[in-house]
Amino acid sequence: MHIIENSHFTVLAPDPNEPGWVITPEPANDVSGVFDDSMICDDIACTLTGSMSLATNTPYFGIVPTWHHIRVFKQGTYTFDTNCTGDDVEAGTTDCGGTPLTLVVGPGQIGAHILFDWASVTDIDIAVVWNFFDTFPTTGSQIWNLSSTDGNGDGIPGIPMVDGPFADANFSANFNINMDPPFALSGVSVAISVLGGTTQECTEVGGSDIQMMAETILYGDEVLDTIEWIIDGESAGLGKTITPFLELGSHPIEALATTER
Repeated sequence: MHIIENSHFTVLAPDPNEPGWVITPEPANDVSGVFDDSMICDDIACTLTGSMSLATNTPYFGIVPTWHHIRVFKQGTYTFDTNCTGDDVEAGTTDCGGTPLTLVVGPGQIGAHILFDWASVTDIDIAVVWNFFDTFPTTGSQIWNLSSTDGNGDGIPGIPMVDGPFADANFSANFNINMDPPFALSGVSVAISVLGGTTQECTEVGGSDIQMMAETILYGDEVLDTIEWIIDGESAGLGKTITPFLELGSHPIEALATTER
């Protein structure tokens, strides 16, 4: 568990007079909370809303904001339905008929989807992409464990909100976070893909040859050692690709990657 203290929240808006941005009042420098790095999502239906908490006592436009149902995401592209409420998130509901908000998390980054209550408005959607151990344009040379970055390519740090009272102004919320102990990606993550999809018809009597691939992402200075496949609880081979014969039925599959360090 990581303790979040002395962290920063700010909302930036496009400068109406020239390229760049302006800071909307007022930044908070007292953001605190916790982060459980064992609870990181890889799908928009993820219900791990207890992975991070964030709170402040600093008013934003005169009213203290509340942030809740925070989910942290690893590398990938995620599109959220901004009509979904906190209850919908807890239920794993992903289609609520609302405006989409897209979060693109690149290699060596993590991201977050956050619901934001302000005044009488609830469940405003915020998406944030974080770099590790980096500066943020409005806080000078300070290095943040998680530093918010431009998440949509418009040149302004953050991702514009698309619902709630700040959407029409293209306000972009940013969190810059310090933690104790600091958090950094390490080790290796694995994503499994199955040629032809996860549900297939038999091509032979009693089953099929199924090609499976493991895509790995290495963090830090890690070097891949082995990938071991586990099918139905038993070792099924080594390597990035295997093509076992699977009998008719369902089969739990794992790909376990280890590094040299």
